[in-house]
Amino acid sequence: MKKLVLICAIAIISITANAQYKWGAGVALGSPSGLSAKVFTSDTKAFDFTLGFWHDYTNISAMYEIHNSFSDLGELNEFKNQVKWYYGPGAHVGSWNNNHYNDGTTHSDNFFLGIDGVIGVEWKPDFPVAFSLDVRPGINIIGGTSFFIQSQLGIRYTFDR
Repeated sequence: MKKLVLICAIAIISITANAQYKWGAGVALGSPSGLSAKVFTSDTKAFDFTLGFWHDYTNISAMYEIHNSFSDLGELNEFKNQVKWYYGPGAHVGSWNNNHYNDGTTHSDNFFLGIDGVIGVEWKPDFPVAFSLDVRPGINIIGGTSFFIQSQLGIRYTFDR
């Protein structure tokens, strides 16, 4: 009986460990596209970094994400431990290139800085890859004040705890 309890405990721990990872690196596709890394500081909190490129700018963004479980996924409940939703604040810094136009004129500032938010979902299946899809509203505070909404699909190779 003790062996059965021990085997069940190990199985539960293994399933939980597969649903979470310590950090991951990969690509972000969308606006902007680029290199992406996510580092968990606890089971529910992570930093997400993107070095992004778009046709008229290059930027680095950093997001602080709070991950949550879904309470009910209906017919997909078997994936409940693999799928999380997240939200959080962030910031970005970058530079415009020569192709950037603001209201039909070339932008006068090369540097920009702003704040962001993020809301999204992440799926971490039982193999070392995580997929995420999120929406990132933001505003530039310096270098062309503008409100924008971006979205990204992330694909990362993950490294377990």
